[in-house]
Amino acid sequence: MNDDRGWIFERYLSSFYGTEQNADVARSYELLLRKYLPDNRDAAILDIGPGRGELVGLLVGKGYRRVEAVDVSQEVVQVVASLGVTAHQADDLAVFLDGRADQYDLVTMFNVLEHIRPQETVAVMTALRRCLRRGGLLLLMVNNAANPFDQQYRYIDLSHTTSYTEYSMGQLFSAAEWERYSMLPFERSPHRLVRVARTLFRAVFYSLLRALARAEGIPPHRVMTPLLLAVARRQ
Repeated sequence: MNDDRGWIFERYLSSFYGTEQNADVARSYELLLRKYLPDNRDAAILDIGPGRGELVGLLVGKGYRRVEAVDVSQEVVQVVASLGVTAHQADDLAVFLDGRADQYDLVTMFNVLEHIRPQETVAVMTALRRCLRRGGLLLLMVNNAANPFDQQYRYIDLSHTTSYTEYSMGQLFSAAEWERYSMLPFERSPHRLVRVARTLFRAVFYSLLRALARAEGIPPHRVMTPLLLAVARRQ
């Protein structure tokens, strides 16, 4: 893949986001993963696009011994490798995954797909399916274009190429020949009172937006949170 965004990825953390882990992000991941993490601490796990390492650190802290990570940014790879896991640098994610067929029990890919050019996404999604073992699980998170504030997420990062909805993600899963997948809302705040308040407000606000969509003849979206979580299992 010839990617002209190398100047962004070269110092992705230090120039834009910092290298220190965000405790709130880590806690939100812990709440999310409670029902998805394998019981076997020797399960093979791959985190794609690990960022500052919140998820990798969580997995290591819970005693998982076979955790790997991969990123296009060498800076990210160095930061994550310092947490004691095997970290790979890969310019072409599909090629990297194709070389690891039937290898992983769990693959996580949070806020990465929106950085990948649309014409490359089917190859990546196909490679994701193939790198999992039978029964293996994929957790994939993307910016949700159905959220009324998605434009702020879409253009907050120069390396973003697009956003997704539950409909376009369904198209992508289907094109990559996944058979079992579902789309779920994701709440990033780890604080219970904030989550409850947001949920109550959103219930009213999103209902109004869905009613307006129907009035305009637009298919209403079920998932409208800023982030959309896709859960898929290889058959």
